[in-house]
Amino acid sequence: MKGTKLDFYKANVSQKAALFAKKPSFVRFYMDRARKYGSLRKFPNIIVSYPKSGRTWLQKLIIEAVRLETGQTEEFSDITEASADADIPLILSTHAGSSWEEWVRDYKSVQKDDWQKYDHAKIIFLVRDPRDVLVSQYHHIRHRTGYEKFDKNYLVRNPNVGILKIIHFMNKWQRYFETYPEQVFRMSYEDMRKDTEAELIKMFDFWGLKISGSHILQAIENCTLERMKKKEQSHADSPWMVTSDKSNSNAFQSRKGMIGEYKEFFDQDDIDYINTQISEHLDPSFGYH
Repeated sequence: MKGTKLDFYKANVSQKAALFAKKPSFVRFYMDRARKYGSLRKFPNIIVSYPKSGRTWLQKLIIEAVRLETGQTEEFSDITEASADADIPLILSTHAGSSWEEWVRDYKSVQKDDWQKYDHAKIIFLVRDPRDVLVSQYHHIRHRTGYEKFDKNYLVRNPNVGILKIIHFMNKWQRYFETYPEQVFRMSYEDMRKDTEAELIKMFDFWGLKISGSHILQAIENCTLERMKKKEQSHADSPWMVTSDKSNSNAFQSRKGMIGEYKEFFDQDDIDYINTQISEHLDPSFGYH
C-alpha cells in the first residue's frame, strides 16, 4: 500500500533536508518555533483546523488586522508575532495532531480525546468541506511535501490522509464545540468566503480582541488570494511559503481557494464513496451532506 506512515516520514525528511540545504536560515526558524510552541498552556487563544481548511488565509487576516490595529509598520511572518503588543494575547495556530507532516496519526488514532491539552484556551475551530480538503491536501502532498509518487487513486481511502481521518477529526472537535460552547467557536471556510468581514468580527468578539471595523476591512483588502500568491512568488519569509516550482499553480501554499473543486477533480465513483462516508459518519450539523 502506498501512503504508509513510513512513506510520509521519508518524504517529510527529504523535503526538510532539501529545504535546509537551500536555505540554512530555516533551521533557526524551526528551532525558534520549537521554543515558542513548547507549551500550549501559554496561549490563551488557539486556532484548530485540519490541514488545508483555510488556516493560512485566516492567519494572514488576523496578522494584518492586528498589525494595523497596533500601528506596527513591519509585516509579521508568524502569527505569534501578532501578539507583540501588550494588549494582544498570544495566539497559536495548530492542526492539533492531524497533520501528515508531523507525527502521523491515522483515522483511528486521530479520534483520541485530548481536550486536556486545550481546556485552558478560547479556541477557533476552523472547518471546510472535507471533499475540497482532500483535493487541496493531495496537491500539498504531491507538490509541497515532495511525495511525488503519491497518487490520487489511493488518496480517498488512505487511513493516514483519507476521508475517514478528516471526518473523525472534525467530529471530535465538534463534540468539544458542543460540550464546551464558551470555549470553542466554530467557523467555516465557506462562510469566510461568503462574508469575510462578518466572520472576522464574530471571531475577534469571541476572543475579546478590540479590532476596529476599518482595520478589519483593510486587512481583507490586503489579504486577497491574488496578493498572497504574488507575495509568495516574490519571496518567502517562512518555510511554509516556499514554492519549489513557481510555474506550477498547484505548488503554491495559497493555491486556488475554490469551493466545490472536488467535483472536477474526482471521478464519480470516488465522489459517491466520499459522499457515502460523509452521509454515514460526519456530524450533520456541518452541513456538508
